[in-house]
Amino acid sequence: MDAPRGTISAATIAARPAATTSTQLWTSDTLNRIANDAAGYTDMQVVLEDDVTEWATFFAPGTDAQNILGFVLLTYPPLYHQVILSPFVYTAFDSWLKTGTPVGNEFNFSVAVMTLVHESFHWRLMSGDESAVNACALKFFGAYLAKDFNVPTTITQTTTEQVAVTTQTRVPTIKTKLVKKRVKVKGKWVTRSVRKKVTVYVTKTTTTYEPRTVTSTVANPLYATLTADANLFYSQQPPPYNAGTCPI
Repeated sequence: MDAPRGTISAATIAARPAATTSTQLWTSDTLNRIANDAAGYTDMQVVLEDDVTEWATFFAPGTDAQNILGFVLLTYPPLYHQVILSPFVYTAFDSWLKTGTPVGNEFNFSVAVMTLVHESFHWRLMSGDESAVNACALKFFGAYLAKDFNVPTTITQTTTEQVAVTTQTRVPTIKTKLVKKRVKVKGKWVTRSVRKKVTVYVTKTTTTYEPRTVTSTVANPLYATLTADANLFYSQQPPPYNAGTCPI
């Protein structure tokens, strides 16, 4: 499923938000904690809709609800410190909460994280300025990804390499040596050279290779993928969402 390219927050909300007895909404303590971290409060509540038909009832007739990922209402007391998220975001977070990883769903997960952080920053800044809020969501995306979503910037990588091991030993070698020897021939002493086998010890160097485990810290490819996806999603947003400056 491709991520919606439209706005992140709703511009047009129905007069009475559709939290009715027939509407099934979901919450998550984990997502509440992350929203608190991003917004800077302790009482944030993340509410997720899992049904696209019900999601459409949150908005005025004619609203392109499918391209709205989430919204907040800063001046509507019943939804104070609440973040309302779409079925698209629900699906991405539901998968992550069940499996503990965004692997296999990276782009949609990045969109979901961007949306949650974006909506939380509406409360942090107490601002409806979409350009500023979205710029902050992108700016702090990596920080919350590492801190709250357990995707660190680096990982420990273990590899095996072959290491040369040099061994020196003393080994016996048979050599032929010329030895001068005085002998008496016909009553006279003469010097003659004779060949004699002798044993000498030489140093022999042997090189073998043994496996060794090497642990190193490397850039986390999953973190790189998710941040790249967040930047891509940001660039696909229409103005003013893709052209702001974060004030903090």
